[in-house]
Amino acid sequence: MLIGALYGPVQGAAVTDLFTNAFKGVLALFLLEMGLTAAQTLRPTPWHHWRLVTFALVTPIVLSLLGILVGALVGLPIGSVVILAALAASASYIAAPAAMRAAVPQANIGLAMLASLGVTFPLNVMLGIPLYHRLVEHLLG
Repeated sequence: MLIGALYGPVQGAAVTDLFTNAFKGVLALFLLEMGLTAAQTLRPTPWHHWRLVTFALVTPIVLSLLGILVGALVGLPIGSVVILAALAASASYIAAPAAMRAAVPQANIGLAMLASLGVTFPLNVMLGIPLYHRLVEHLLG
């Protein structure tokens, strides 16, 4: 931060633009790789992982309720409570599988990606967020 303050926004732009623009490309490649890993896990239909799929369906709902409770207790507006519920339900689609890959190399990262990207993410986008919104409006509205 000291170097950034000394250089200022104009002189520092040569360095910061490189990292800012590169982030988008690296993120796109990372998400592509995550999707490919999840797809490889899906090739043989993983019905024997029914407990994992059940966890990926139930946990977001439970965590969203905790988010709603915390948001209501701290007095957030309705929209902010919905966002907090969605964030709590998401369980970090990107960071958690990557952290698990680094922390536990012998873990089956494909199953984590399958649960987060193949089950929890679609659940939250299609059903969860509208459900959280209706629930928050009913409880706090």
